[in-house]
Amino acid sequence: CSKMYKIYEGKNNQKNQEICFKVIDKKNLQLDDEEIGIDFILNQIKKEAKMLKEFDHDNINKLYNLFDNDNYLVLELEFFDQSLHSYMQEQSIFEKGEIYKFKKIILDLVNILKELKKKGIIHRNINPKNIFIIELESEYDDNIEIKLANFECAIYAKDADKSEIMGTFMYMAPEIINNKKYLHVFYGFRKNESSSARMHFSRIGGKDTW
Repeated sequence: CSKMYKIYEGKNNQKNQEICFKVIDKKNLQLDDEEIGIDFILNQIKKEAKMLKEFDHDNINKLYNLFDNDNYLVLELEFFDQSLHSYMQEQSIFEKGEIYKFKKIILDLVNILKELKKKGIIHRNINPKNIFIIELESEYDDNIEIKLANFECAIYAKDADKSEIMGTFMYMAPEIINNKKYLHVFYGFRKNESSSARMHFSRIGGKDTW
């Protein structure tokens, strides 16, 4: 997905707020699979923007604006500078105070899963690189908050039975890897939950599940 767009940091001076821009260059879009097609990619990014507009949740990335012209498709988004992946490389849950942060990560993720199910959205790519860490100003040990981002692979549950397989292999649910169809919406939400479980396993054990 990294070839699909570039990320640029910025700042909203009026709101004194750090932001980032997800920029898709329509004229120079590089595809890993030529059969997918540019229109499909652009529609996925537009769908991502539509989904993000539906959320008003502390643990989900905020979309501020969408810009679309003949040359570029641009999403103006909330900015984060540390992913859960990089955080996991630097921290151990066995260090003093880290267990409380790990507990907070789990609770935040449960809230995210509830919100996704409420909106009928299957993310399909929940993994540490798509979750970001924000450190809060607090005297308590659980002074962090997580944000789920990168919805370009997401679909609505109502479309799950006709969707293609997408996501990060090592965090996929077994039935997806085994190429089973989404015979019921349950499978889609199971993918959200299975990705989350694998992510926590890697957080505790320090290695991936596959």
